[in-house]
Amino acid sequence: MPKTQAELDRELADYDRNILLREAIDRAVLAGKMKVEAVRDCFDLYSTKCLVDGDTLQITLDGLPLDEAVAKIIEKRPLWQPSGPDPAVVARQELEALAKSGNVSAHGQLARTMGQTAYDAWRAKNGAQPGKLAVAVTDNTNGGDVDPKNPFYGLRDAAGKVDPVKAATVAALIKSAGIAHVKALSVQAGTTLGGHPLRKAG
Repeated sequence: MPKTQAELDRELADYDRNILLREAIDRAVLAGKMKVEAVRDCFDLYSTKCLVDGDTLQITLDGLPLDEAVAKIIEKRPLWQPSGPDPAVVARQELEALAKSGNVSAHGQLARTMGQTAYDAWRAKNGAQPGKLAVAVTDNTNGGDVDPKNPFYGLRDAAGKVDPVKAATVAALIKSAGIAHVKALSVQAGTTLGGHPLRKAG
């Protein structure tokens, strides 16, 4: 006897529940709420506990929608919570740094994620234009406001000599945070990774 549509829908929901749980876990990681290293443990521990409501076919965990349930689980497990910078904040800072360097694709992504009004305000505040080095970045290289935590400020002196302490800091950052994050810091300071001034676009 062929299965009814309700039975087929229930089977599909049963099949999808672990896929949806993994997606909820991935969203938590992308939002900076969970360590990447905890993904597998979370899935292994809770994949068998997802339930499908027979009437609504809604998939829940501990009686909650998956995103809410994952958030509650993370709250109770401090070791699963990121101890360093929020990945979402770091990614946003890197995107803004790229946009300030004139990267057209970065400008487009910022406009989509922020909304046109907020993007226009951000662009005006930072003197940023697609295809052109931001005024704010240029000002920093000429003695404007300097972030003391950014090792690219003062990496080279006026004669081009490298500060060994700052160079060691850059090397350590590349190892711990990755080249993309370090490149964003160099762009923020208006320099290349080697500490040389960036060429102005356009």
